[in-house]
Amino acid sequence: MRSIRVSRTYLAALHDLLAFGHTRFGRAVVDEKRKRISDVIRNVLAVYPTIGGFDESHGIHFHAVSGTPFVLLYDFDEAELRIHLVIHRRANRSSVDVANIDWR
Repeated sequence: MRSIRVSRTYLAALHDLLAFGHTRFGRAVVDEKRKRISDVIRNVLAVYPTIGGFDESHGIHFHAVSGTPFVLLYDFDEAELRIHLVIHRRANRSSVDVANIDWR
């Protein structure tokens, strides 16, 4: 099983996206979306990381989280799954700069 590492950029983006959802849809909906994302990372991507698509221009994988408006951007090797960022499915991926992901 791969270990899972998430960037600070991912954590900040997730916080912002869920905070926006909290004001519009309430805590229960946000908690359910957070759980879906977590479950996909742990139970799907860590085990089957090639299930998502691959963005050649960025050299990064992506996976839309079912039942949410979110897409995870990630990469992996045999030992580790690295979650770079979460974006809204309508966001323009071409504006994402993976060189600016904060891993501290």
